[in-house]
Amino acid sequence: WIFLSLFYQKFNFRTSLKDNKYLDVAINGLANVLITGDQDLLILHPYRGILPILSPSDFIKESNCRLS
Repeated sequence: WIFLSLFYQKFNFRTSLKDNKYLDVAINGLANVLITGDQDLLILHPYRGILPILSPSDFIKESNCRLS
C-alpha cells in the first residue's frame, strides 16, 4: 500500500479576496517567490517571512538577472 497525504491550507487575506487563490497556490506549492505587479499582494511582502512577494523589476534586481 502506498499512502499519499496531501496538506493543503487555505489562506484568507484581508487585502483582496481575489488574490487569495494566488497566495494559496504559491504557499501550498512551496514557491520560492511570488512575482506580481498587484499592489494588494506586494504590500504583504514578505508574507510571514516565508514567501517573498516581488514586482518583476525587483525580482530581476535581486536575482541579478540580465535581460538581453
